[in-house]
Amino acid sequence: MRLNTKTTGQMNTLIRRSENFESFAQENADSFITMRFSDYLYYLLEERKMIPADLVEKTSIDRSYIYHIMSGKRRPSRETVLLISFVMRLNLEQIQLLLRLAGRPILYPRCREDAAIIFCIYKKKSLSETNDLLCSLGYPPIGKN
Repeated sequence: MRLNTKTTGQMNTLIRRSENFESFAQENADSFITMRFSDYLYYLLEERKMIPADLVEKTSIDRSYIYHIMSGKRRPSRETVLLISFVMRLNLEQIQLLLRLAGRPILYPRCREDAAIIFCIYKKKSLSETNDLLCSLGYPPIGKN
């Protein structure tokens, strides 16, 4: 699966410089996000040699809810995407894309809570360590809402 070839910043620059949208769209067709959340999640699971049942076991999310997410019947909450992301040990780029595909706000480093989560992602902290930091800062832990 080939993912975006240009960064968001590069795409914004190209849009700003373009005189004609159709030309821009045609020249950058390979950089648009066209996959569904469930497709990307399946891709990430396969990459990690995991199956949806592993998500049920590691997240304690209800089995039917996981399968509804995987089939595209349900749109996961931001909290659920973050929980899944941590148990799968995804990097920031993968998490941000999953959040976008789920139609949820991406992690924003100017938000103190999100900055703490981003810090933990960069430092490869576990879900437990991340939740400890969030709680020490007065924020709810991921997966406990």
